[in-house]
Amino acid sequence: MELHPGRDGRRRRFRRLGYATKDDALRARDRIRELLNLAGSDEEDQDKVSEMLHGLQRREPIPDPEVIRTQLRSGLSLNDKGTVAEWMEVWLAQERGKHAAKTEIGYESHVRLYINPKIGHIRRTRLNHADLIEMFNSIEDDNEVIEANNADRAANAERRRELWRNRSQGPVMTELRRLKAEHDAMPPYRRPVSPVSQKAILRTLRAALNDAIAQQRLTFNPAAHFDMAVTLERPMVWTDERVDHWHTLGLRPGKVMVWQPKHVGTFFDYVAEHDVDYEAMWHLFLKYGPRRGEVAGLPWAETQLAHSQINIIVQRTEANGYEEKAPKADSKRPVKLDREDTALLLRHYERQQRRKAELGRAWIDSGKVFPRPDGSPLRPSWIGERFAQHIAAASLPPIRLHDCRHTAATMLLAIGTDIKVVQRMFGHSTRSTTSDIYTSVLNELLAEAAGSLAALIPRKPGSRPAGQLSDNSRPTELVSSGGGECLQP
Repeated sequence: MELHPGRDGRRRRFRRLGYATKDDALRARDRIRELLNLAGSDEEDQDKVSEMLHGLQRREPIPDPEVIRTQLRSGLSLNDKGTVAEWMEVWLAQERGKHAAKTEIGYESHVRLYINPKIGHIRRTRLNHADLIEMFNSIEDDNEVIEANNADRAANAERRRELWRNRSQGPVMTELRRLKAEHDAMPPYRRPVSPVSQKAILRTLRAALNDAIAQQRLTFNPAAHFDMAVTLERPMVWTDERVDHWHTLGLRPGKVMVWQPKHVGTFFDYVAEHDVDYEAMWHLFLKYGPRRGEVAGLPWAETQLAHSQINIIVQRTEANGYEEKAPKADSKRPVKLDREDTALLLRHYERQQRRKAELGRAWIDSGKVFPRPDGSPLRPSWIGERFAQHIAAASLPPIRLHDCRHTAATMLLAIGTDIKVVQRMFGHSTRSTTSDIYTSVLNELLAEAAGSLAALIPRKPGSRPAGQLSDNSRPTELVSSGGGECLQP
């Protein structure tokens, strides 16, 4: 088939062999004719179409005429062979320094681990919906392999523990060494890519391709129209039956678990005896649901204990080193405290002042409400590690630190707190977010839907701090800062 004359005025022919049937060849011919007709009488467009067809590789599919029509209208090159991977690297370089460190690390890992290995070889202008389906199907296939490898590692480790427990019954060292060598040769433990993470990968790809359109390197973003339904895992309550099952088999019924108030009370009793320096911190987590970075970054300047209030205006992260920044706009919020926790924070302040005096110049004055023993800021991940240690030591059913938000919200809703109040307390952008995620109902609380949250949580006799604050229990200096009095260390 003859193409339009090239720049040198010579006519060129388009030849292609290897079609399975005559009908396939005729369909290809018709598509080529349709492409040639797109240019009409415009010599520049004729040249672009001819160059594009002439540059096709032998087994490269003939482009969709509608895609080429859009590229002609947009003035884009029809012979751009740039790949998805090449553009993703350009885009990452453009985005560096524009976002929080944690966001940029997420972008880079999405590109390095998933986007470039799965679809990076595809020409950017040829990427389509089917390619994205193939990418996420491949991720799911990888998940099956990861889960099988993790199960093999867990079975091997359990077999070695069993042999070690029964070592008195006979020689087991040879078998233990064999199992250890087998374990070392296995692929390392990896976390499967969850549906939420897959959604984040899609968002990264969508943002990159949108920028390619803005820079006139692309006319269509297939990720913009790719629908990925993600079902969030709903919280489950640690009922007595589930706790018994966990004690018997060691299995937790779900990833997101919620304590009953009696579990919260047991935990509070434990930390009151074994972790008094951070007792007030654990009360904040389980009664008001802040995020770990918000607690690690909380400064004394944003406590208004004369008004029983703290203000969440900063969060501390540890991506690429430590960073402190303001949370999202909806997450900046005041949090009202009950009398019990106001008293705990005042007592905590007094202990911190005594320690500061004891250390003298060795004290690092970070201004944080919950610092390390030398006054320097806490590492956010340390809070989660310490929480897990306390749960194990107190023989409580396991929950994640983030599940304290679910626990706090569930208890607040169970005592009749308005969902709009809970939304503001937790820093959610919409009421539906709170309703969708945090409305697990504790059956055991339905009969106790009245009264305050502090009264709802069972405690040992005499374990609560004094509710009435005496004059000598107040800090010596309360200064005005912004909207009210702030505790100044």
